Amino acid sequence: MLQIIKIEEANYKKYCNLDIVAFSYAKAGACGDGGSVCIIDINGQIYYTNYADLHAKLKYKHLLKVVPTLKDCIFNSFDHLAPEGWVPFYLGLGNHLTLKSIYHESFKSEMEKRGVYGPPDLYVHWPGMVLSILSHTQSDITLREISEGVEKAETIDEGTCFLSKIRKHIKDKFEVLLGKDN
Repeated sequence: MLQIIKIEEANYKKYCNLDIVAFSYAKAGACGDGGSVCIIDINGQIYYTNYADLHAKLKYKHLLKVVPTLKDCIFNSFDHLAPEGWVPFYLGLGNHLTLKSIYHESFKSEMEKRGVYGPPDLYVHWPGMVLSILSHTQSDITLREISEGVEKAETIDEGTCFLSKIRKHIKDKFEVLLGKDN
């Protein structure tokens, strides 16, 4: 099973030297998962963070340390400019993909092979396409599956944390009732 690494304030320093092949960037108000950033490195490892949701996982200034190329990207409403050595793709509705240029021809071939021609399809399928290029085997993972995988992991973590707090509260109250609060 594919492991998705969540980048957060507590661990971002470990990921400041990634060899990034591609990353998607959603503007804070983008449709879909606004503020999300999905990264795929040279080893096919997927990383995910969000800099803009209500409980932001990573401050934007720290995101720039993890994805330094972002500093040189200019995002517009319907496209973006990428620095030399990178190729921009518009994914639609405030979502953008930036791909290392050495993978551009392979990526275009993969798009053609899968019949992916416009932003909606590209938005969904780009992670699987990049992973297929890197591993030379078919991958069908979608951006939605990545996002949902992270959400499930967070829900479990938050649920476990919530249950732990309830257990501790009950234990503390019980000990007070029994006079063991000393």
